[in-house]
Amino acid sequence: MPRFLLTRVLFVALLLAIGVPAMTVPAQAQEVLDPDPNTLPPSKDSHRTANGLAQTPPMGWNSWNKFACNVNETVIRATADAVAGNGMKEAGYQYIVIDDCWHGPRDANGFITADRTRFPSGIRALSDYVHAKGLKFGIYSDAGSKTCGGRPGSQGHEYQDAVQYAR
Repeated sequence: MPRFLLTRVLFVALLLAIGVPAMTVPAQAQEVLDPDPNTLPPSKDSHRTANGLAQTPPMGWNSWNKFACNVNETVIRATADAVAGNGMKEAGYQYIVIDDCWHGPRDANGFITADRTRFPSGIRALSDYVHAKGLKFGIYSDAGSKTCGGRPGSQGHEYQDAVQYAR
């Protein structure tokens, strides 16, 4: 549910919960109660066409909830093996995402590097491994100068980091 729609639904629920009669609910909030045109199948809405995007919600695994900063190459490889081999991939799980704490220092040119102790083969080799399993690979960064785990963030290095991640 889009954030603005959820906000309106919560607003209507709040008004009703505190005893404001339904007839005083603003017209904008009342619209939420009407059917959402974005949920209609394309065959019933002539202005909408199927484009193949988001047939299912993006599903995958993220390292943070279980491992936080205790993530490493072995954990990511084992997770990719599990997702590819235990039926999760067939159920729609596509992504293996390394969250915080994979980062090493920036090199002399300002490019982000991987923590060589935790990821001795490097991120490219790990990404290739995940892709070879038929899965997609994701990686975390932060818009600030440091990540939540205290690693280098992308602030001031946004373009460099985008180039590095594409590599």
